[in-house]
Amino acid sequence: MNSRQTDGKRLLSQLFSREHAVLGQYMEKLKQLVYQNRTMSAEAVEQFRETIALLTEKLKEHHALEEELLFAALTESLGYATPPVIMMTDEHRRLVSQLTELREKTACCQCAGRGPTRLREETTTLYRLLHDHFHKEEMLLFPMAEHVLSREKKEAIMAAAREKARGGRGT
Repeated sequence: MNSRQTDGKRLLSQLFSREHAVLGQYMEKLKQLVYQNRTMSAEAVEQFRETIALLTEKLKEHHALEEELLFAALTESLGYATPPVIMMTDEHRRLVSQLTELREKTACCQCAGRGPTRLREETTTLYRLLHDHFHKEEMLLFPMAEHVLSREKKEAIMAAAREKARGGRGT
């Protein structure tokens, strides 16, 4: 029984951490685009904007999954929203907002043919914020959920996540 509980805990963390890894790959692509050349071609700017749009979409889906399933389960089990849940929810909003702002800054072709110094700085800052956010969730929030939530609740979260993945993702 204890072995099954441990497996359930590990699987819950793996579900969300796996998504963090995929989202991190999009951020790596953004960094590569701004660091690969001394100037940004119109094509590179467009790739940058497309990658931001895709990352923003995937990040919103991931945040919805965390908030609707994991954060709601924690709040329900504890009877109140814990400071880590409140902090992570706030960070979700800020991350999406910053991605949207960065995409808007590249809407005109002024970035094309210019040195991407400012874009590099903002991309690196965003990369660090996203990395730090994932680290906090993986080191604080996910272990809290594994400790607080019942095995049945964790299994329900996993089932709901699988159902959402089948129903609405990747379309």
